[in-house]
This record gives sequence, C-alpha cells and structure tokens, in this order.
Amino acid sequence: MRTRPASLFLAVALCLSAGPAVAADTKAVPREPEAVQQLDEVEVTASRIAPPRRAIPLPLPDVSAASPLPPESMGVQPAVSAPAVPRSRNLLRDETAATKGVRTRPRYLEAMRPPYPRRAREMGWEGTVVLRVEVNPDGTVGATSIHRTSGYLTLDEAALIAVKRWRFAPPTDGAFSFATVVDVPVRFDLKEQEDPRGEDRGS
Repeated sequence: MRTRPASLFLAVALCLSAGPAVAADTKAVPREPEAVQQLDEVEVTASRIAPPRRAIPLPLPDVSAASPLPPESMGVQPAVSAPAVPRSRNLLRDETAATKGVRTRPRYLEAMRPPYPRRAREMGWEGTVVLRVEVNPDGTVGATSIHRTSGYLTLDEAALIAVKRWRFAPPTDGAFSFATVVDVPVRFDLKEQEDPRGEDRGS
C-alpha cells in the first residue's frame, strides 16, 4: 500500500517535465525576409574607337613634384542612398488571388539602353554594373543606387542615368500591384575597333 504514493509522484514528475517540451514545439518560426530578385542582364555594345592623335606635339609639363591621381577605376561612387527593401505587408486579396494564388514577378516594360560613353570607347573600358532599383506600384522607378560597380565611374553613371527613365511591370498579387526592389545588371561590351573619322555613335 505504500508504493502507490511513490508511483503517483513519479507520474506527476513525468508530466511536468514533458510540458515545456511540448510548448516549445508549438512556437511559431519567424519568416525570413525575401531576397532581392535579379532581372535579366541588359547588354550595351559599341565599337571601340582609337583616341584622336595630336597633330602638333606639345611640351610635357614637369611632373617630378606632382602627386599621381587615382585611376578612373578607383573613382568615388556618387553618394546615392540605397533603397530599403520593403517589408512584407498584409495585402488585400481579391477572390482570384485567394482561390488561385495568382502572383506575377517584376519585369522590364520600357528599357532604353544607355549610350556607350565616348571616353570609355577610346580607353577600352568594359564591365558590368549592378544597379539596385526600387520599382513603385505604378511601374515607375523610385530610389536607385549602385549595388556593384563595373570598375569605372563613367560606365556606372551612364547606367544610373538611363535606368531612372525606365518603366517596369510591377509585381502583382491578384489584381493588386505593390512596390519591390530589384537588381538590374547592365553589361558594357566593346566590339572591333572603329575608325575615329567615322560616324560617332557614342555620347
């Protein structure tokens, strides 16, 4: 008759020890923020042109006491504030989105390629710049910044100026469009050399 209390205490102790473990399993796991989507690469091509030759030789200045300037590839990027990735919000859903889950991704709608800078064509500068672009719900461009430089400030600025005039098809959730942030890669690529006396197609 004295063994019953001991077994009763043992059963109560097992129930109490199992309680926190069950409660821990029921905790909600926080959602991770969505990654920034990268769109298709935009290629900008042009013919390389030879730099113009000077007809009259000029005397070279004395540079023995001058300090060297940093190369073009080490130029300081323009101070442009990076757009913040919008946090996920509870969007209103229409019946189509609730039943079929119709969602679309952002894409290019009107994207005019930037002109290849003449200075870059003469110097043979090439590279890929990745721009971080905020797409508004109406498809216009909001804040922009240089996410990864091409190595040449001239090419970065040409791509940054052009993308501000682009229009995008914004992402949609059912019949509702919303803002997002995308990465836009722009690749500058030179082809065969062009006669400097020919038509200049650069800026």
